[in-house]
Amino acid sequence: MISFVRAAMNDHVLHVTSLTYRSQLVAGMNYVVKVRIQSSETQYYLLRIFQPLPGQGQLELVKCKVTQPIPTE
Repeated sequence: MISFVRAAMNDHVLHVTSLTYRSQLVAGMNYVVKVRIQSSETQYYLLRIFQPLPGQGQLELVKCKVTQPIPTE
């Protein structure tokens, strides 16, 4: 996952912390992961990742969306 994030942000990522996640079983597995990314500033993202069934393809970062911090932080 970190390699996908670094590629999307032109490799300016210093640290990635997963905060929450949820999963959904489809013809493979969908994951929605909220992450805190520390680079020159701290940003929060929702990552939508698709993992196809074995032999059906590669892990894929489907969507990357900027979001707000979790209120309890």
